[in-house]
Amino acid sequence: MEWAKEKIKQVLDTFFKCSGVEAFYLDDKMNAVSCRFSPHMYEDFIRFSQGSIEEFLRKAFQSETSDGYVFYTYVLGDNLFCNIVILGGETSQPGAIITQPVLLNRLSGIELDTLIKNARTAPDEQDSYKHALLRTPIVSYDRLMPMGEMLSRLAQSLSDVREVRQIMRGGKINASFHQMLQPSTLPNRAIRTAMTENYDAYGTYLKLKECIGKGDSSGLLDAIRDFNPGTVPMDQLADDSFTRSLKNSSIKVCAMCSYVAIEAGAPYAKAIHLADEFINKIEAHENVNEIYELMKAALLAFTRVVAVTRITAYSKPVRMSLEYMENHFKGKISLELLAKEANLSPAYLSKLIKTETGLSLPDHINKIRIEESKRILLTSNSGIGELAELVGYTYSNHFAKMFKKFTGMTPSEFKKTILSEEEEHSDMEEMRRIIFGELSRTLSIFPGIFDVGRLVDPNTKTFWMEHKNGRAVQGTCYDFWGKRKSCDRCISQMAYDQNVPFVKFEAKEGSTFFVIAAPLMVSGHRYVLELLKNTSQHFFDCTGKNYPACGEDT
Repeated sequence: MEWAKEKIKQVLDTFFKCSGVEAFYLDDKMNAVSCRFSPHMYEDFIRFSQGSIEEFLRKAFQSETSDGYVFYTYVLGDNLFCNIVILGGETSQPGAIITQPVLLNRLSGIELDTLIKNARTAPDEQDSYKHALLRTPIVSYDRLMPMGEMLSRLAQSLSDVREVRQIMRGGKINASFHQMLQPSTLPNRAIRTAMTENYDAYGTYLKLKECIGKGDSSGLLDAIRDFNPGTVPMDQLADDSFTRSLKNSSIKVCAMCSYVAIEAGAPYAKAIHLADEFINKIEAHENVNEIYELMKAALLAFTRVVAVTRITAYSKPVRMSLEYMENHFKGKISLELLAKEANLSPAYLSKLIKTETGLSLPDHINKIRIEESKRILLTSNSGIGELAELVGYTYSNHFAKMFKKFTGMTPSEFKKTILSEEEEHSDMEEMRRIIFGELSRTLSIFPGIFDVGRLVDPNTKTFWMEHKNGRAVQGTCYDFWGKRKSCDRCISQMAYDQNVPFVKFEAKEGSTFFVIAAPLMVSGHRYVLELLKNTSQHFFDCTGKNYPACGEDT
């Protein structure tokens, strides 16, 4: 027992040193036997959990088996998260390791008040709840899954009696060899792709589009079975709140699904109504997992609408022909073969397909093959000859001709365009995160002094701004001042051109702002940092504590 406690303590210590997040161990009787936490951590956990995790664990401990290769990401109220690994078996101590709850993003004053209100705590407990929230670590959502995996791997070491040893190597430098080394550079996209497992967004879109367009509910369920918020990245879009960003992304998915469904023949009004219904549901939820499940439910609902439409819109012979083409597009498909399957004459079936679908039989076959080739093209390095063969073409030049007919590009041009767009989008997202990170860091240096921080690119007239409540905004720099063009003597342009700071007073909606503009390097690019203070009251609160100004009654 003492050996097990020591091993558990090592796991908790190692996890904290790697992640910066604390954890504790509960035995199967719900006793905190071992822990790696600072004062208040376990107390805060009890406050946030309100018995929900304890109830979950009681049921889990009653299960006959415990899989050490599984971890749970538990969503508490107000989108507080914690990872849980349940221990069991003959060689490990039964119980569970639980991380302290974490928040996905920094809370503004308004958000903090809302969370306290939603918690419905007693008045005398509200201050304690507030302090608990302020102590809670901030962990970006894309770190939750790796942290859970790391905790699970560490927990597996409890069943291994061997102690992990550290062996030091290196320390001596061969000067002659050092002269041969070149300055390191960031790997290009191709190398990065080989080094890391990237999420294939466009390939996934094509797969989902295919399933919705065919009304294939079974295929869609297979495609989304392994999707969860930890494996599919969500763009932060226009806001620093992950919940808001997930809602935005989910709404975007609903819009795309409705378009795909309409394109596949679903009634316009029905598809739009369905999209509106799911968007309203998504907006009404704040729980991350519930929002994500609604997004998956929307995918399935649009697929079923298309399936029903195909049954009612097409005659049985046409449906049979379409299903055969979709399932056998890699082989040779002839009109005679389909007519035999449908028990109709070839001429009549050909006319029926054209009349009901608007496409000829060859166009249907080519469209299906080209859609499949687009997905293969983005997920493999197949040459054009191999790719043509994979989708049912005998000759590569005929495949290339059909590909250009349906996409307007050659296969190589298509692949280059898609990868270039994905890389540009990825680079822009990374730059945006860096910019807002720099803004947050700068404003934190001057707590309570400035009302607004902006980062300006004078070349594109673009600004990125963060309010005191943490809300992020992007737009055209002079729009902020209610102007139609830049000032004749724009201090941001002057600071950028001369690489020195400038200051001035500027009017906005009846208020006067003191503005500091200073050049700032961000990831090798020069921008201008603007710090704004509303001076209409003729005083500065330099403490951040809202002390009354001189001359006011206290």
